Amino acid sequence: MDFRIPFVFMLLIATATSLECYQCNSHQHHQCGDSIAARESMKQFIVTCNETQSLDENAPNPNIVAPFCHKIKMYIDGRESEVRVLRECSTARRPTANNETCYKVLGEEYEVVACQCDEDLCNGAARRTLHSGALLLAVAAVVFRSLNSMA
Repeated sequence: MDFRIPFVFMLLIATATSLECYQCNSHQHHQCGDSIAARESMKQFIVTCNETQSLDENAPNPNIVAPFCHKIKMYIDGRESEVRVLRECSTARRPTANNETCYKVLGEEYEVVACQCDEDLCNGAARRTLHSGALLLAVAAVVFRSLNSMA
């Protein structure tokens, strides 16, 4: 029996899963902030993002816009003491110079640092983890290689 077909099918299913992001506001939920204590209680804010209809007729598929995760950190009155964090799913991607993932907006009474990302739960606190899709692909490659060596 050829074991490669189920593995390819499993990879196709894994890549078709929806994007998950954190969705919360530190003004309403203190756990949404960037502290280490907040990181531990973020699971309650995980949501599955939905695709939306596009108003941009120049988009690759003008009817569907893929969601991404968005994290906005706002410094009120430019003070470190008054910081608000908003995490959400979004479909209104802001163009940035050199395809940077983050951008800064300065106002008279605030400073905003916003980041846009496309991986599951990438809008969490600063800690980075291995993307589950990359891990699945690596495991599938090892299994595929060992099956080929057996044949």
